[in-house]
Amino acid sequence: MIKKITCTTCPMGCDMLLEHEDGKILSLTGNRCARGKAYAENEFFHPARVLTTVLYVKACDSMLPVRSDRPIPKDRLFECLRAVKGIRVVPPVHRGDILYAGIAGDANIIASADM
Repeated sequence: MIKKITCTTCPMGCDMLLEHEDGKILSLTGNRCARGKAYAENEFFHPARVLTTVLYVKACDSMLPVRSDRPIPKDRLFECLRAVKGIRVVPPVHRGDILYAGIAGDANIIASADM
C-alpha cells in the first residue's frame, strides 16, 4: 500500500510517498532531508497532533484559545476534546497557564492568550 504524507517539519513541505505492508515501511520517496524521513516514520507509526480549541470564559462571555503543550496521539484527540468541553475559565488567565493537567497521559491544556 502507498500512503501520501506531507511533511510539516520545515517550510519546504515535501510530499512523500511511503510504501508499506503488514505494518512495515518498505520505501519512502520525496523527502529532501533526514528530518522528512523521521517525520514520515513517526507519522506512520505514532501519529500525533497538538490539540487546539477554545474554552468559555466566565464573567466576560467570551472564548479563550487553548492548546495542548505537546502532541497528543491522534486517536485520542476526540476523547480529549470531550474531557475539556465543559471547562469554564475564570479570569485572570495568562498565556501558558495550565488549565487541565495530565490529559492523554502527560500533556496539559494551556492558555494560548492572556485574558
